Amino acid sequence: MRKQKLSTHNMFEDYLKDIHAKNYMGTDDNMSDSFEHWLSNLDVQEMLDFGEQAMNSSLAKKLGSIKSEKKALSSKENGKKGGRPKLLIT
Repeated sequence: MRKQKLSTHNMFEDYLKDIHAKNYMGTDDNMSDSFEHWLSNLDVQEMLDFGEQAMNSSLAKKLGSIKSEKKALSSKENGKKGGRPKLLIT
């Protein structure tokens, strides 16, 4: 079965849902209603700002996945130094 690409509209809506979810303080049962209310109260400038953030995020993901000799060389050099530092949990 082929995966369908998400439309730009769906990707933007998912991005907005993630933003809302990070700040949501209610129960799961009320989350969708809260999202609709939050969305309807956004002004045009906020919506444009979120759109720009979503596009930048998407672009950064695509650019980061591009392979190049320079990135490969950098990874190799970092590997000689012990690689990516371990995450310290305190």
